[in-house]
Parts: sequence; structure tokens; C-alpha cells
Amino acid sequence: CRWSQLAEEGFRLGLELLKLLKAEKGSLFDLLEQLVPMVAAVPPGGVLVVPAAHAPSGDSSFLLVLRRDDDSTFSVSVAASGGAPLRRHPARRNSASGQLEYATSLVVRGVPRDRLADSAFWFP
Repeated sequence: CRWSQLAEEGFRLGLELLKLLKAEKGSLFDLLEQLVPMVAAVPPGGVLVVPAAHAPSGDSSFLLVLRRDDDSTFSVSVAASGGAPLRRHPARRNSASGQLEYATSLVVRGVPRDRLADSAFWFP
């Protein structure tokens, strides 16, 4: 299936980025030198999974899933597994258990390709 091949490639590229970060302890600039060309090279229908964190300790990590919708736009999903990032996600109280249930991913559609392929976009 073409979609599964594209998703697998996206995860593979994301793992390469993670290895670079751990091995080189590089700066944001070093990461962007790798990331920006990867984003620009994602084909329409393709996916790139980017590991990210709010803090250097990594205790508030999340994934950015970049899906290229067409020649000019991406859909960007922010997927959090827990901790601090979930505070920014929609939640509702489960009527049976009373516990909060979080929407663990947020999707932003129609993000211009040119914006994601510009290193200035990624600076805090």
C-alpha cells in the first residue's frame, strides 16, 4: 500500500533526526540544517515524523507529523503522549469515570509548504 510506504519512510526520517540529536548534541541550527531539506523533499501524500520537546530535559516531548497534502500545503499534527503538552489539547470529562479524556493530537491544515521549508519558521 502506497500510504503505508510513505508513512514508514516518514517515521524512518524522523528516527534519523532523533539519532542526530542524541549523537551530536547539536544546536537548533544543526537540526534545522537536516530538517529543512527533509521537509522540502516530502512528496505530495508523503509524511515526515519530527520528534520535538518543550524543554531540553525531554519530559514534555511530542511528535510533529507533517503530511504533504499537495504541491503547496501540509497538514501538521501535534501528537502528545502526556505531561505538559496535553495541557494545551482539548479535553472533556468522562461522564462514567469522571476522568479527563484528552484529544492527544491537534491537526492544522493548509500550512504553506514554503513556510515549513523555511528555517525561520522553526525558531522559537
